Amino acid sequence: MSDLELFNIPLFDGASPETLEKFARLVAHKTVEAGGVLFRQDDEGTEAFIVIKGAIRIERLAEDGKYILLNILGPGEIFGEMALITGNRRTAQAVAQCESAVMIIRKPNFQMMMRLHPRMSERLMCVLSDRLTHTGIKLEETGLNSLKSRLAGVLLDLLNRFGDRQGAEPALFIKLTQSDLAALAISSREHVNKLIKAWEREGIIDFNRGNIKVIAYDKLREINDNSGL
Repeated sequence: MSDLELFNIPLFDGASPETLEKFARLVAHKTVEAGGVLFRQDDEGTEAFIVIKGAIRIERLAEDGKYILLNILGPGEIFGEMALITGNRRTAQAVAQCESAVMIIRKPNFQMMMRLHPRMSERLMCVLSDRLTHTGIKLEETGLNSLKSRLAGVLLDLLNRFGDRQGAEPALFIKLTQSDLAALAISSREHVNKLIKAWEREGIIDFNRGNIKVIAYDKLREINDNSGL
């Protein structure tokens, strides 16, 4: 991996070209097929990962034996670092949503990079803070905002991070099930199914076997803004 690619990663913001050149020798990279598991829940944490291309699902095993989708991460986002920081085992599993490329940072190299680029610690704290804030907002929205608003917000966020907005009808380049959308909107699949069908009848979105196209983008934004409706 070149230092040019490293330059575009937010975690390394502010690092000098010389530092990035050293970083390039401390990381590895890997391509993983859709459905490929990077690590499982309760594994020992020996590596951190940064998404270079594609999308990575973060899932947690529930008591009923099914996995609950917690988040989907895209290019530039780091995951798996908490096990390196705390020394605890993995609290979730990471699975490729589609064919993806990731950067791998092993624990000794992660610590060395933190020493080489002290600002990396500050950036990492911002990442962790943003995650806590995001989780808090999601929980708050569950009680204050309607499912319509929450699901619209989920679709807009996914479209911003994983969408192709070049054409008249923006579309996601990753496939998602109704169960995925329900997990991200903190609702049930049944309620999300009814809402998706209603939006399809109204000409707002098109949902075809996991492929999502937004037909009326402004209408979706309006639904998201009307949080109490």
